[in-house]
Amino acid sequence: DEAIQDAVWEGQSRVKSMALIHQMLYQSEQLSNIPFQDYLEQLSSTLSTMYRGRGEISCRVDAKGIELDIDTAIPLGLIVNELVSNAYKYAFPDVRKGLLEIILQRKDSGEYCLEVRDNGIGIPDGVTPETGSSLGLRLVSILTRQLNGEISFENERGTAIIIIFTEAMV
Repeated sequence: DEAIQDAVWEGQSRVKSMALIHQMLYQSEQLSNIPFQDYLEQLSSTLSTMYRGRGEISCRVDAKGIELDIDTAIPLGLIVNELVSNAYKYAFPDVRKGLLEIILQRKDSGEYCLEVRDNGIGIPDGVTPETGSSLGLRLVSILTRQLNGEISFENERGTAIIIIFTEAMV
């Protein structure tokens, strides 16, 4: 059954996302922070391999200099996993070329801004993490709240999901 295969595949993707964070922690000299540029590059590479055959989609990551503690990194990694997976599955339906961008920046206020952008077909009107029927979109909404964050969408020349959040307090 294709639906069951997809569900198992998505579950594996979520587990790999968390395992990658733990792997990076164990390989790090500093056990408290994860270098997010490296993490996002590895995660996007893994997802690109998983969704191979869905078109020529390139992914650009910009999170230079950002290090996050594990309490922030795990929910943020799962959010990126869901958003990038959704872009691969839905943004480029007719095996075409596309661009995904994952941008993570620290603002002067101390908050962080995550943007996951694609130049695909855009999100259908009325679909948001709060109203979406998929587990992935609901998970994005829940994890954003866990980070005391706010989510917004832009739907011009593709889709941009923007999440403003603060680092989790331990």
